[in-house]
Amino acid sequence: MNINLKIENYRLKELFSEKDFLEKSIFVIPRYQRVYSWKVGKNEIENKQVNDFWNDIVGRYEKQETDYFGGILLNKKLEGDIIKYEVVDGQQRLITSILLYAALGRKWGDRLPIVLDVDDENQTIRKICNNCEIDNREKRTNIGRAYSFFKNNIRGVNTEKLKLYFENIKLSVAIIDNEFESNLLFGRLNTRGLPLSDVELIKYHIFSKFDNHSGPGYDDIPLQVWKQIQDKLSHSIDISLNIEEFIYIYWRIENPVIEFSFDNFKSRYSEEHYLSEFLSKILELVLKVEKYKVNDSGSDNGIGDNLSWLFKFKIGYRNKNTLLAVIKVLSTDLNDSDKRNIIDLITLMEAIRFILEIKGVERDFDKLDYFYNKTILEIGENAIYDELIKVIRNNYQNKKLVVENISQLRYVKNSIKIPNKSDEKLMSGFVLYRLSGLSNDQNISVEHILDKALGKNEESPNFNLGNLVLLESRYNTSLPALETNKLTNEKLDIYNQSGLISMREFLNRKKRQTKGWKVAEGDRWDPLNFTFRDIESRAKYLAEDFYRLFKNHIIEYDDRQR
Repeated sequence: MNINLKIENYRLKELFSEKDFLEKSIFVIPRYQRVYSWKVGKNEIENKQVNDFWNDIVGRYEKQETDYFGGILLNKKLEGDIIKYEVVDGQQRLITSILLYAALGRKWGDRLPIVLDVDDENQTIRKICNNCEIDNREKRTNIGRAYSFFKNNIRGVNTEKLKLYFENIKLSVAIIDNEFESNLLFGRLNTRGLPLSDVELIKYHIFSKFDNHSGPGYDDIPLQVWKQIQDKLSHSIDISLNIEEFIYIYWRIENPVIEFSFDNFKSRYSEEHYLSEFLSKILELVLKVEKYKVNDSGSDNGIGDNLSWLFKFKIGYRNKNTLLAVIKVLSTDLNDSDKRNIIDLITLMEAIRFILEIKGVERDFDKLDYFYNKTILEIGENAIYDELIKVIRNNYQNKKLVVENISQLRYVKNSIKIPNKSDEKLMSGFVLYRLSGLSNDQNISVEHILDKALGKNEESPNFNLGNLVLLESRYNTSLPALETNKLTNEKLDIYNQSGLISMREFLNRKKRQTKGWKVAEGDRWDPLNFTFRDIESRAKYLAEDFYRLFKNHIIEYDDRQR
């Protein structure tokens, strides 16, 4: 197949200018492409593509090097009067260049230079491209982290001079006007020394086997399935999931004793089965995960909310072993009740692990990760819960350590700067939601009993878990501000209108004792005379209650074995 390829060279300011390259055009990230995945590394071990990009730019700037800074491959599509350039290769570098350009002061106005396939990412890019503040959730994304990294690092350089240098860097732009051919060329780029992952090689290989001899339009089928997989992963399940990682997970589940590689893929699947036995099967698994995550059947499967929390814990970034185990469980033929028990225990275990990480506690989770990464793939599905219980019972029942660190969680106000601030707030909310038996409802918010505005520094009890409670948002907006660290009858009257279990427990000691247990004297606070000392006691009360949820899995399991 002959490929019609046009290559031109552009300076960055020309590439992103509405008077030049983007006069009647825009860059578009197609759905089958991965989401923005370049990361900021905190140490030498972590992936740190953003750090390397910055160091490369600064090094070139200091030496005033003017040679080419890489290239991008575009698929040209005409839609009305607008030319859309789908970025087939080089999207990570292109987006990173936009983020640095914006950090250096470039603004684009209403017309963005690029359109991403994920709505949330587009909103973040829109803010960044117009020098607007991004929120805490956006700051946790790869795009937000990269932009914040650049904003912090440009403080040490002459911004105007660096911007002038950066916008004159040259890129090679390869343009092709056939989507199928563009994917073939994407694969051939590997012969030029640009590293491609095993998944990218598999993608190219599949596409290359469906040429025009297969019948009219047939060569589009692999691309359509590929796009559908990527769309479901990033839109319906979680933005952190990309097709590369999911294909790896699928392979591990289906071929637990065969190493994942391009060569093994070719050995394992014949060409006539690329669709029926590979891509279609991956799509089936994606749809199965989506069914549990979205849970729009009208009845609570008890799994979807746990999955939402697990992705909030960033298992797609922090620990891919956990992600593998979760998807393995969902892929089995176990009934929903058994799946719910396993996913619930994994969620509680991962919450504890995340809290210990946030608090800087070094804890060995190697045995748990070995179970996630190997044992779970080798044992029968009916033994998964039994073996998980055994691993946890034998290695991870340090109640004192868990309770101590949960009780120290904080939900600080925006003006207070602490390490892992957003993560501590997230886990404080998770503890409260789980103890209340609630899903993560947008109409319910975390309320500080003694006003957070009265907290003076990061050690103030006002921010501690023991000073937090859930409250319906409609009541939260009408709460009066406290002038001192003492509850008023006016605020308590509003609290008494709440129908939430956690609020009833805070207000009424008898509600705390309906569980058939109590924490020594830790539940004996009087709401009207609620003090800093009571905050400390209540934090322990909540932490022990949360540990009880975790421990109950083992207790109930042992009862069933008797």
